[in-house]
Amino acid sequence: MISLSFFALQMVDCVVEVCHNKTNNRKSITKELTMPLKLRFSYLASLVHNDKSLNRLRSLEHADFDREFIPLLAQLTDVGNVDINFFRERLTIIEEDSKQSMIVIEDKDANRICACGTLTVEPKFIHEGGLVGHIEDVVVHSGLRGKGLGRLVVESLLTQAQEQGCYKCILDCKEVNVPFYEHLGFRRKEVQCVRYFNQADDIIFTLPLNNRDELLAVRFHELASELENVGDNLCVRQLRADDYSFGFLALLAQLTEVGEIPENFFKQRLALLSGSKRQLMFVIEDTAQKRIVACGTLFIELKFIHSAGRCGHIEDVVVDKNERGRGLGRIIVAKLRDTAIRLGCYKAILDCAEKNVPFYEKCGFVRKEVCMARYSK
Repeated sequence: MISLSFFALQMVDCVVEVCHNKTNNRKSITKELTMPLKLRFSYLASLVHNDKSLNRLRSLEHADFDREFIPLLAQLTDVGNVDINFFRERLTIIEEDSKQSMIVIEDKDANRICACGTLTVEPKFIHEGGLVGHIEDVVVHSGLRGKGLGRLVVESLLTQAQEQGCYKCILDCKEVNVPFYEHLGFRRKEVQCVRYFNQADDIIFTLPLNNRDELLAVRFHELASELENVGDNLCVRQLRADDYSFGFLALLAQLTEVGEIPENFFKQRLALLSGSKRQLMFVIEDTAQKRIVACGTLFIELKFIHSAGRCGHIEDVVVDKNERGRGLGRIIVAKLRDTAIRLGCYKAILDCAEKNVPFYEKCGFVRKEVCMARYSK
């Protein structure tokens, strides 16, 4: 039986006002500490740091392989084969990436991980170059559900997203879990669609786990420089700095709010994405008009599930309103799908409006879960 001291967890809300009073004279951080999520997380984190008898809410550590982190994930989905060496190498990559973090709750008495969750931050060109937090793989040990641990994991991930400046956080969940996330301030937004890939035919999956990331890095570099002609003066390629003048932002504005994006910021953001080795932004250029007529993004999330696999997130697919009906949407989605396969993803997921589900079903995706969103206040 797993032991837990829940007294501290239940007391968090009761001491928020006390913590707030103690910070009134610390003007530099008063604004942040008055955020309810920040208060709850900061108080709990400091409390567990100072009292060794309490359970720890913290980042994933290398030693957590021996604290049953992988068996915990197996309660969520298929884990497959993840040995200790690959676990450590994968975690080192995540630790060096400021845009992905994994938090856990450790049951110190039992020396095991009893809850966890992941935050991956995606830089955008929409919403004034804003950031979106993707919350993934939230799981609580089956014997400890209903005790508030899931709430603490999600609230801590929301706090991290706020600290990084995310204008919203999104997640996908089963219908049965919708009320839980609504209680935490999320609301239904869209439909999640998914496409799974058969990895058996790819030579990369015959390699030892420790050699895969090296080969995938080579593939990423190759993809970043590819150009594909698809006829009618159209070519599919990576986003470039001069696309600022080719109508790229105006195209995105047909999808959602873009706001003011100075050219210098555009170039800096593009350089950041190009150096991330995690995100590729494809466009279709009408070379005769020197104009961008369609675009879509793929960013890669590193997992420990599915044999330490990769998940491809397809985002911000849009076709110019004057060019719709020519099959450009299918072309850009097929490019994103094929790229996800080449980069070793076991699946690609996307969120879309209900009216767009039939289109993605024609592209081989299937409806799976509910997309929920929480916007920053």
